[in-house]
Amino acid sequence: MYRRSVFNVFYDSVSGSFNLATIPTKRQKVGQIRSLTMRNVVDATLGPTLALVYTEASGVYEIVRSSAAPNAPWVVRWMLPREAYKYMRRVGTSPTASNPLDLHATYARRLDSGDVLIVNGYQGRTLGGQVFQGEVIQVNGDVDTTNNNAISGFGFLKTNLGFNSISVQFELPPIQGARGLVIPVFADRR
Repeated sequence: MYRRSVFNVFYDSVSGSFNLATIPTKRQKVGQIRSLTMRNVVDATLGPTLALVYTEASGVYEIVRSSAAPNAPWVVRWMLPREAYKYMRRVGTSPTASNPLDLHATYARRLDSGDVLIVNGYQGRTLGGQVFQGEVIQVNGDVDTTNNNAISGFGFLKTNLGFNSISVQFELPPIQGARGLVIPVFADRR
């Protein structure tokens, strides 16, 4: 699987801005998959094609074959790596205190709406120091090939890959009562 180049898109907590060095295109082995779902999608380049959405230690990825050839390599079409997830909720370029300090993606699935349902089983703290015990969120799954930050959707050259507070389409609120939502591993939404 190939992960494409990204340029100055991830947040640097030391400088307080989105200015990390370029991450070059690289071949990445897929390993220790936590979940895998597949569905047919319409890709801007390939047309109708099979897409695989999987979660692993580094984040959530959607991959497709790079061409119709049977041995064509798989390439990333959409991704939400830990580096982008940790600073997704933000006002302008300032991350909010509600961002969890990490992503432990246990499950993800592209919904019929095109959005992506993600289960984060991370247990720890938020940027603001609050206790965090996991969450279930639905994020914008659009792919924006223009890489224009003014247009919503994922893009390899966009600030934080295009993810911001508006990208969160739904967030399962804390559940009160005898059993709250703690370290979730799976969710579904129809």
